[in-house]
Amino acid sequence: PGNQELSDEGWISLFNGENLDGWTATRHTRKGRRIPDEAGWKIEDGALIRDDAISRSLVTTREFRNLELEFDVRLPAGTGIVCGLRIGRAPDALLVVPILDPARLKSVSTEYLDSPFGRQFLELPARLRPPDEWNTVRVRCVGDELTVSVNGHRTTSLRLSAFRSLRKLPSSGPVGFLTRGEAFGVALRNIRAREVEPQSE
Repeated sequence: PGNQELSDEGWISLFNGENLDGWTATRHTRKGRRIPDEAGWKIEDGALIRDDAISRSLVTTREFRNLELEFDVRLPAGTGIVCGLRIGRAPDALLVVPILDPARLKSVSTEYLDSPFGRQFLELPARLRPPDEWNTVRVRCVGDELTVSVNGHRTTSLRLSAFRSLRKLPSSGPVGFLTRGEAFGVALRNIRAREVEPQSE
């Protein structure tokens, strides 16, 4: 079965639990190029699992502007994955939402964690369940506002325009997941999205 609408709430399934239809899989070269390559992912029991330590991306073929994205993620101890929104063609043209196991957080660059944007995600790991348990993440990106909730708890709420580095990002684009070696064993399932209309002032 392909991707299809879910109920009357406008949700669209982005992963059918069987193959990568609707996605573009790439691996990253040292020079920042993205080369098509579906290796490094396996599907078991309806879940998508990273099974190598090479830097890779998995990006939807569909583009979104304003959306809610929801997915389940399972993190082995010390691992992490980045959810990307409004992904552009340049390697750094995207809005990132890091989802890091607390043990992984300790080894992340302090330069990133001390940045105004990086500090917005420091509460997120505390809301994750213990390693190897499933978590539900919901990301809402509408206009200038980004909110992130983990297991029903809001962890991040910000205005994108408050961060100079984000002001030139694309206003729309695919969504996806960016991984490096620390993502080995990370699993995803129940990936879905829906378009959201911005509220008028």
